Amino acid sequence: MTTQELARYIPHVVAGLLALGGVLFLLALHQLRVGRRGPYWRIRREAGQRGGKLFLLSVATFGLAGAIAFFSGFAALALGRFNEWFLSPGAGAAAGAAPTLTLTIGTLEPADPPTPLPTATPSPMPTDTPTLTPTLTPSATPTLTLTPSETPTPTATYETALNLAQPAGGREAPEQAEVSILSADMAVSSNATPLNPRVEFPTGVKRVYLFVSFRDMQDGVIWSRVLYRDGALFQGSTLLWSMGEEGTTYFFFGYDEGYPAGQYRVELLLGNRVVSEFEFVVSDTAEA
Repeated sequence: MTTQELARYIPHVVAGLLALGGVLFLLALHQLRVGRRGPYWRIRREAGQRGGKLFLLSVATFGLAGAIAFFSGFAALALGRFNEWFLSPGAGAAAGAAPTLTLTIGTLEPADPPTPLPTATPSPMPTDTPTLTPTLTPSATPTLTLTPSETPTPTATYETALNLAQPAGGREAPEQAEVSILSADMAVSSNATPLNPRVEFPTGVKRVYLFVSFRDMQDGVIWSRVLYRDGALFQGSTLLWSMGEEGTTYFFFGYDEGYPAGQYRVELLLGNRVVSEFEFVVSDTAEA
């Protein structure tokens, strides 16, 4: 394949890279939007990471397309100069025109004795030697213009949103450690179990008890409990585990003014790892 044939494919390559960069850019915006508005903290975090990677990949694709377009423009200039030097009309015309011979023959007079005929001396006609002047024809170089995009804003964690401080002396939980929410109620029986497990609570309830089971835990592990109302952070705390290695226990969320109606979700975390979730509803129609 010659250089000229290869050059014909460069615009198609650049257009394909620009189209690919545009698709990656749109996917990045979508993931970043999910990272800001997703229903769950884990979904928002993963979407934000994917969106950042796709954004960087789209910028790299745009940059590669611009580099190919920019350098192919210089290559076109060099190739055009080479062709005009060797292939322009008139090349090799430096040789002069062939000399012209002019011969004049005199006439004989009958009465006079014969005289020698004069001989004309050929003289070459002066010719101009053409001078070849290479002409450089500039070609337009495509310019890639990048449109500024919205810079993603990192999503606040529950610690910063609730102004929580990490307890001193805490440690990470073992990988196999588990804490699971089993049920919820408005009261606790004498043997530390729910009296009437439920997922609907009346508006104005001041305490919601959560009953959990756990295993492979260790005292001193950092754990957190976070409460969301209609997708927004509402309450939370970060503590050091002190319930032992395995068993069941309970804790509660309290609100002196009474919890307003809404859709609630509880998350339990070991360090930054969400290990259990539980949802319940507070409404005016729920039984007390």
